[in-house]
Amino acid sequence: MKNSIQTLILLAFIAVCFTSCEENPCEDVFCLNGGDCFEGECKCPSGYSGKNCDYYDECHGLQCENNGFCSNGSCICPTGYNGIHCQNQLTIKRVELTKLELINFPQYTESGVNWDGYPEGHELPDIFLRVYQDNNLLLTTNYYNNCHPSGTYVYDDDLPTSISSINSNMRIELWDMNGGLLGGPRLMCGYYFYLSNYKNGFPSPIELYNSNTWHQTKIHFHVNWIF
Repeated sequence: MKNSIQTLILLAFIAVCFTSCEENPCEDVFCLNGGDCFEGECKCPSGYSGKNCDYYDECHGLQCENNGFCSNGSCICPTGYNGIHCQNQLTIKRVELTKLELINFPQYTESGVNWDGYPEGHELPDIFLRVYQDNNLLLTTNYYNNCHPSGTYVYDDDLPTSISSINSNMRIELWDMNGGLLGGPRLMCGYYFYLSNYKNGFPSPIELYNSNTWHQTKIHFHVNWIF
């Protein structure tokens, strides 16, 4: 009986010794800002990171609206917005048209014949653009000779010009300089649009394109939004 008790005491002593000799992985780990150590590593609370939870993300919990983004604890707002969360849309005073780009236009008329020298010519059209605001002529551009349908043509002479209201009915037209009867200008195609339809995000350029039209012309309408 005595030997059994001595054996139990010895085993208990050995168990305590082994337990006390095990290394504690969190013994020398110091977690700051409410972090907790687990298996030798700091588990940080929301918003904190780093080996010791010593780094705080100043943008944590800050929601920036309207495609704004956070930097150093503050929202950086896109064009046309302000406020702590970029929640306020600014009022547009006017719009400046700065450049027009003709990206694509139809090779043939809707009836399938060449533009220039209609109806029997084989040259490419000499294209200029006209821009209207509420049916009033705002701009007539210079023209390019022998324009290729897949070419890109930039019109920026006499620009910028001011558009007084985003609620105006805008129209842009493509003309062939000498494609009409008796060698005069000929209307090729065009688009109607309202700048107010593009005020969310205030893009530039505005892409004018409609795949459902027979001509599928693509025009980039470059603007400055003035607030």
